[in-house]
Amino acid sequence: MIIEIFICFIFGTAAGIISGLLPGIHSNILATGILYSTNYIKISPIYALTFIISIGVTHTFVDFIPSVFLSCPSQEKSLLPGHELLTQGRGNQAVFLSSIGSLFGIILITILSPILIYIFPIINIILKSKIEYLLIIILLFSIFKEKQKLKTILIILITGILGTLVLNLNIKDPLLPLLTGLFATPLIIESIKNKVEIPKQDKILEIPKKIKKSLLLSTFSSLICGFLPGIGISQSATIATSFSKTKKEEFIFILGTINTMILTLSFIVLYTISKTRTGIAYSIKELFPNVSIKILIFILILSIISGIISFLITLYLSNKFSNTITKINYKKISIFILIFVFLLNLIIVKFKGILILISATIIGIYSNSLEIKKTNMMSCILIPTIIFYLFNN
Repeated sequence: MIIEIFICFIFGTAAGIISGLLPGIHSNILATGILYSTNYIKISPIYALTFIISIGVTHTFVDFIPSVFLSCPSQEKSLLPGHELLTQGRGNQAVFLSSIGSLFGIILITILSPILIYIFPIINIILKSKIEYLLIIILLFSIFKEKQKLKTILIILITGILGTLVLNLNIKDPLLPLLTGLFATPLIIESIKNKVEIPKQDKILEIPKKIKKSLLLSTFSSLICGFLPGIGISQSATIATSFSKTKKEEFIFILGTINTMILTLSFIVLYTISKTRTGIAYSIKELFPNVSIKILIFILILSIISGIISFLITLYLSNKFSNTITKINYKKISIFILIFVFLLNLIIVKFKGILILISATIIGIYSNSLEIKKTNMMSCILIPTIIFYLFNN
């Protein structure tokens, strides 16, 4: 049994690396594929679980590599913190900050798990009938934090309407073209349109200062947002950094920490109140409708092991990327990525997916032209979630 689990872990890690490096491929797609295959191939649920956990954890580490090294826009106002470090020759440092944050996130939530197992059912009882109002408060908070409030409201309304329409269509994986179009393709098109020069990348890696403060902010935000549906990782990071001034390095560290914190929290939420807050958690519930404490302990231990290995793999891959990124034609690789994303949506979501992708891309380009945070476009999920709870609670 141990050998079989080890083999599933290796294959899951490899699949997580692939899904992390390829833009548009999410670990949820591979996890769904594993679930689908169990209908035709006799495989022990524990082996499938091992595969899915290793995919999910590895993906959260590795996917920051293409986020930093690919689709970097030329316009200063469009630069994300990771892209900003890349243009300074510190792309490796950006990936390191995210990775070390992700590793801390898994370990810290695992340490806190006995307490969380006890308090989550209590919190659920208190918040059960108030979820929609908490989500509205978070939405209003994001508007309040913006200087350009009218523009922010406009983008929130547009993306909210788009998300509501898309999520009510009877199509497979509607989030793929929706989120790819809003967040990924606008940056890819920007990098094709304008010449982007990537400087030689440094190899120096430094742990961020004020790490205790960053971990505290990450934990606070993750416990709030990880328990609520419809809140994205970037929104959680924005909330975390709203309570204290943070440098771009600290923001990247917090983003990485929250990334794995929310994933790990979703396992605990699944065990305590049987709710799925991530696609990986949903896949686990399909395998184990009633997650036992033994299964949860297995998941948490496997997550830490996978996190340590993924951390080392990510640093190795980042070093490889940084060595080659200055030698390749950035425009050509951006065109290749755009074609790949287009074909991926066409294969998975068919023609309707392309229409969604194009519509979302136009909105994403317009939003990027405004001086507001990109996280406001996550209203495409937040507003439909609010509507759902308002009319179904």
